[in-house]
Amino acid sequence: MFRALVERKIIEFIPRTAEGAKLRVNVALQDDFSMNQTLSLYVHDTLPLMDPQAPDYALVVGNPGRIAGWVCACGVTLTGEAGVPGDTTCSACGARYRAHGASLERIGQGT
Repeated sequence: MFRALVERKIIEFIPRTAEGAKLRVNVALQDDFSMNQTLSLYVHDTLPLMDPQAPDYALVVGNPGRIAGWVCACGVTLTGEAGVPGDTTCSACGARYRAHGASLERIGQGT
């Protein structure tokens, strides 16, 4: 679902703000986006629950959140393990990541 939101530019990645935000809802939503659609209600209810302190690219699940794996910026799962995977490459877009402490650092662009 997250991948679909990113692909359709409903959610955009932004540089981390002073408050810790890494994502934002696009202020220029497409013409057919409506708050009565099931997906839009999910986004509306879920965004306030996101942890701004979560590491970049972490797949956080549950409430309270726990790291269940890691996700590429394109939305594809990098690993199903909770541990930091070390050097890894996205199977979908080719972006490269390297372990950096308890998080991942993007070291190469994908397609």
